[in-house]
Formats: sequence, structure tokens, C-alpha cells
Amino acid sequence: MKFAFCVFKYFPFGGLERNCLRMAQVAVERGHQVDIYCLDWQGDKPSNINVIELRVSALTNHGRAAAFSKKMQKIFVETPYDIVVGFNRMPGLDVFYAADVCYEHDVQERHGALYRMSPRYRVYSAFERAVFSPESTTEILSIVDAEKDFCKQYYKTPEHRFHDVPPGIARDRMAPDNYAEIRQAVRAEFSISEDDFIVVFTGSDFKRKGLSRLLCAVAKLPVAVLNKMHVWVLGKSDPAAYKAQAKKLGIAQRVEFLGARSDIPRLFFSADCLVHPAIKEATGGVLLEALVSGMPVIATRVCGFAPHIEKANAGIVLSEPFNQIELNNALRTLLTGVALAHLKANAIAYGRKEDLYSRAERSVAIFEEIGKRREV
Repeated sequence: MKFAFCVFKYFPFGGLERNCLRMAQVAVERGHQVDIYCLDWQGDKPSNINVIELRVSALTNHGRAAAFSKKMQKIFVETPYDIVVGFNRMPGLDVFYAADVCYEHDVQERHGALYRMSPRYRVYSAFERAVFSPESTTEILSIVDAEKDFCKQYYKTPEHRFHDVPPGIARDRMAPDNYAEIRQAVRAEFSISEDDFIVVFTGSDFKRKGLSRLLCAVAKLPVAVLNKMHVWVLGKSDPAAYKAQAKKLGIAQRVEFLGARSDIPRLFFSADCLVHPAIKEATGGVLLEALVSGMPVIATRVCGFAPHIEKANAGIVLSEPFNQIELNNALRTLLTGVALAHLKANAIAYGRKEDLYSRAERSVAIFEEIGKRREV
């Protein structure tokens, strides 16, 4: 079969983008041809997948999205594909990979009537309706039940168009047998003793992922704990405001901004916990990556994958609405309690018994099923 994948932007450190590429690679391994269309591709391009960057002229993100969609509609007519898969909402898709929050629900929760008169809202709202409306034929890969329920609430999307798929964590995130050796080597590399605490924060959007909340919690730790604390901030985002915040809070020497990294697994193996106090997070693959690497997790309940933390008994899920004092207490409890080693063992065990890895394989099988059904 011949597949077209559509994604607005690709950069190698985004969860959605990694899943897009992984699905494309699995499809090629199963004998299919894959063309990936995007506005911008950062990083190396795969040799066995055709990547097409479309050039558009627009001043805003929603304007670029609209222009991209318009070009794609023409391509769909001129180039026959067996399956068109979208990783961002847009018209004309056979399958949509629903890894983001329900846009209409987010608007209703966070914006007023004036926002709903904006060009941005008109574009993105129309794109979401094109995917989820009862009249649409687009089938949906559903990642999180809560987001599926929101889409059904606002658009009355029929249940039969949803396909539940498991998480898609890369297996190299799992704690290996020589986990302790890697931990010691990385800590030696960073001149961090075994008795010190390493807390990890990672994300490509520091504001949305809640970095400010974490810095406030670190500043409230007891001095004895703070003096042994190392916060590693990973991800591609502008750190200037957060460096200033850390300095103002008096914890600048405890926080290190490491940027986007390709050696995430070994850093995770060496750390003590992940804190992900996100403001908005449809899924949160990093929560699962942390668990399977052996890190307990503190996360907000808005994260779609937060229930895995409770199921694994490997961390703390904060209540909603967010309360800074609760996060402060959770971080202090995790680092000063006696259960940290037990939680780490629970996290590793959960990663070894649960299917958190087969999303790409299951998704491509669904593409094949849909393609065969539409040939009849």
C-alpha cells in the first residue's frame, strides 16, 4: 500500500513526531511505501521514507496550517494514496492520530467568547470538526480515554470510528540489566555523588509542561535536601525566563539546563525522579519513559498517562485544580521518605509486565485493515 503521513512540523525530540516516524518505519518494514508531508523537517531524514517539505507563505501558525491543508487537498486529488494519516488535525484524512487535547474542550475551559471570534479559532475549530464530526469518515487512533470522551461530548463522534492503541514507548527506555553501572558512570561524569538527588524535568514547551511550578517546589525543600539537589532541565525551549526565576528563588546553582539531548535513556537511568507538573498534557509519554527507566514520577492529573503512575504504584499524581503547596509537599515526601527505592522497583516491574511499546505496530495494522476495507 501507499501511505501519506501529514505532520505540520517534525523535530526529533517531540513525542508526536517520534511516533510519526516510528509508524512510518514500521510501515516500510511491512512492505508499504510512505511519503511524509510537512512544513518543516529538523534533523536527519530517513533514507527509506520520502520526506516532502511544502513551502507556504503565511505570517501566523494557523495561517501556515491552513495553507498546508490547502496544498494537501490538491495533492490528495493528484496523487492517489491508499491511506492518508494525519498527526495534526486537518480535512481530508483517512486516519487521525489523536495525541493532542480536544481543542474545543480546551477553548471552552480556557478562553472567552472573544477568542472564538478569532481567525486562529476559526481555522483550528474547522480542522477539528473535519476530523470528529458525525459526517466525517475519518477514523481515529485513540490514545487516552479522557480525550476521546471530550471529542464525543463536543462532536457526537460515533464510537465505531475510534481505535484504541497502546502507548508507544521505545524499548531502549527500559532499565537494562546493567542499570546500576550506567547510573554510576553518568553520575561520575557529572560529578554527582550517589547520595545526591537528581530530579529530571523534560519537555519542549517549558511553560505548558510546568517548569515554573517545579522551580517553586525545589525552592521550598529543606536546606539539607536542597544542598544535595540537582535539577536537570531537558528539552528545546527558551530557558531565559526560568534561569531568571531560579536565580530569584536562590536555587540557580541547583538547576542545570541541558537542552535537547539524544542520550535521554542514560540520563534517566541515573536520576531519582521525574517531575512533570504540566498545565496541559493530552498524553505525556515522558511519564511512561520515566517509569520504565526506573524513575518514580510526580505529575499533574491533567496528563493523559497519569493513571499509569497510580497503577504502577510508582509515584504521586497531584489533584486538580493544581495546588502549589501539594506539589511542594509531594516533592519533599518523595525525596525524604524511605519508599523511594521501593517505588523505583515498582516502576521497573511495571515496565516489564505492561504493553507500553506496541503502538506503532498496532497502528500500522489498523491502517492495513482500513485500506483493505476501502478496497472492497
